Amino acid sequence: MHPRFQARWFLATLLAGVVACDEPDPATISIDSNGTAVLAVADEGDPWRIVTPVLGRASFEVRGPYALVSVCTRFLNDVGRDTAHVTVQLRDPADEPPRDAGCPLEASETGMAVDVTVAGDWFTEVQLENYVLGPGATAAVERGVHDLVVFDGVHDLMSIERGFQIDRQVTLRPDASVARPIVQRPAPTVDGLVATDTSPAFYVTYATANGQDAWYYQSSPGPTSGVRDVPFELTEPGDHHAIVGYAQHLATGSVRATSAPITSPTEPTSISLSLIDPLVPPIVSHAPLRATWDGPGSWDRATLEFNDLDGLLILTATATAAWLGSNADGATLSIPDLTTIPGWQAWWSPLPSTTTSLVRLRRGSGERWDEVAAYGRAADTPALAGIDSLRLAPAARPAR
Repeated sequence: MHPRFQARWFLATLLAGVVACDEPDPATISIDSNGTAVLAVADEGDPWRIVTPVLGRASFEVRGPYALVSVCTRFLNDVGRDTAHVTVQLRDPADEPPRDAGCPLEASETGMAVDVTVAGDWFTEVQLENYVLGPGATAAVERGVHDLVVFDGVHDLMSIERGFQIDRQVTLRPDASVARPIVQRPAPTVDGLVATDTSPAFYVTYATANGQDAWYYQSSPGPTSGVRDVPFELTEPGDHHAIVGYAQHLATGSVRATSAPITSPTEPTSISLSLIDPLVPPIVSHAPLRATWDGPGSWDRATLEFNDLDGLLILTATATAAWLGSNADGATLSIPDLTTIPGWQAWWSPLPSTTTSLVRLRRGSGERWDEVAAYGRAADTPALAGIDSLRLAPAARPAR
C-alpha cells in the first residue's frame, strides 16, 4: 500500500474506533407482551422498530432514552365496535425495566385460568383478583396463590383470608368467624392548604402483600370527620396500607394529593400538601402529542392521558424521572410521532375535537407519594379550553 494511502487508512480506522467507543453498549430488555396488537420501540431520535413477541415474551435492545408503545384492542359487543388502549412508556436504560407491555389480559385469555366459586350466605361480596363476586358467583382466575378480601355490607364487617393455593377448579367458603368490624379512622389534619383550596377529603388504599386489592376502600373517599378503614388487626407486614388526602385548587382547577403510610390505628395524624404548588393547567398539543407545564421539575413520574369522549380510545403516556431529566427544563412530556409506526391506524390517534387530556406529576412511590393533577388546556382546540374547570379526583391506586 502506498505510504500516503496507508496513513489515510490508519487515520480512518482510528477515528472509526473512537466513534465506536463513544456509542453506549446496548441494553437488552425482555417483557411480557400480553397479546398486544402492535408493539414498537424507538431510541430517542431513531425510527420505530416493530417488536415481534415469541411465546408471550418480547425482547429488544436500546442504547439510550427510548419509547415503548403497545396497542391493546378489544371488541365490545354492547357497542359493536373495537376499543383501543394505547400505552406509551418513555424510559431510560437506567430505569427499572417495564414489567410488561401494558396490555393486561384477563385470566381466561391466558390459558392458565381455573374456575373459582365463592360460597356462603354471610357476606355480600368477595374480592378476588380484579373480580367482585357475590355469593355463589364464579370467576376464572390465574393459577397460583391468592388472597380473598371479604365484605359483609349488612353488618359492616370484613375479613382478609390469605394463601389459597388455586391450581384446579375449586369452591371457596369464606370464614365468618374471622370477620371484624370496619373501622372509622380519624381524619388527619392537613398542612399546606392555600386560601382557594377546597376542604380536604380522604380515602384509604389497601392491598395484601400478595397483591390483592381492597377496591372498596380505594374508590370511597371518606368525609372530613373520618375515613372508613381496614381493621388494623387484619393487616400484616408487607401489606400496602396508606391514607390519601387531597384538595382542589379552585383558582386553577388542579388537585394536589399526598399519600402517607398507615402505621397504627391512629397514625398518621397529619398530612402535608405543601410539597407541591397548585399546578396551572398545562398546555396540551395534539400535533405533536405533548404537554408543557409551569413549575419546578424533579418529578419522579409524569403522565399525559387522552380520553376519547366516546370511550373507544385511551392513550396514556408515562415518563420516568430519568427520561424527564433528558429534557432541558423537566417540564415537557413530548411523545414521538406515533403515526410513523408500521401498521398504525388513524383511529388510535386522539383528536383535539373529541378527547380530554389530563396531566399528573408525582414524586415518590409505594405508600408515600405526592401528586398534582390538572386537566390540560388544548392549545389547538379552543372549544375544549374550559375543561380544566372540571373537578378531579387523584388516582385511586398508587404505583407499587
